[in-house]
Parts: sequence; C-alpha cells; structure tokens
Amino acid sequence: MAVSLPAVLAALVVAGPAAGERYPADGFRFLLNDERVCDAAERLCLRGTLSWEPNVRLFELRGRLLATAEPGELVVTLVGHARDGSRRYTDLSVRLEGRYSEIVDERMIPDWPEVYDWTLEGVAFYPELPAQR
Repeated sequence: MAVSLPAVLAALVVAGPAAGERYPADGFRFLLNDERVCDAAERLCLRGTLSWEPNVRLFELRGRLLATAEPGELVVTLVGHARDGSRRYTDLSVRLEGRYSEIVDERMIPDWPEVYDWTLEGVAFYPELPAQR
C-alpha cells in the first residue's frame, strides 16, 4: 500500500511530538494575537495577546482593558487535547480593578504536563459583590 508524502507529513503534524520530545524553538503559539475579546455579556472587553510556549508549558496573557465598569475577575478557560484523546481544562484567572485601559499581564503554567495543544474555550467576567469591595 503506497502512502503519499503529504499524507505522512499531515499525520506527523496532527500527532505532534512523541512523549518526552520537545517542540522546536519556534513552537511558540498565539491563541489570541492583538485581538479584541469580550465576555458573553460584553461587561468586559480587552485587546490583547494570549500565547502558549509548550517547551516551558507557559501561558501568557498581555493586554489592556477596553471596557469594564467595575472590579472583578477575568477567567479565560482553555481546553487541552492530550495524545490519548482526552481533554483537559484549565482557567487563567486575573483579578481586575475595573479601570479603563488597565494593563493585564498574567502568566500561568497549567497542571497538565502531557498536554501540548491548547485552544481558547471562552472568556468570562465575574464582578465583585459589594461586600467584597
């Protein structure tokens, strides 16, 4: 049975690195690249970059708030796909003061070392209750 070179290359790209291997130096990936993102109700919007560096297993969220009227917590939900087909979820949470143009600069290492491929699942904003202020 003959297999074409494009099919082999496509299988290697989908499979990713074998266990214990590292992505090449250019493995750095952007899940958001200077994009505007808001929660479902648009109570919070930011323009920023969310990057993933698989070699050091580091997420980095950097940006500025465009809109929010109150302090609260920004929660970015990410889903990872492991080689065995299982899915893993993690949240990157940022406490916000709720000021226009507030700088967001947060880093996180997820708990799942076997996951190299992550995608953005959603963004949520949870305003502080008056008793918490």
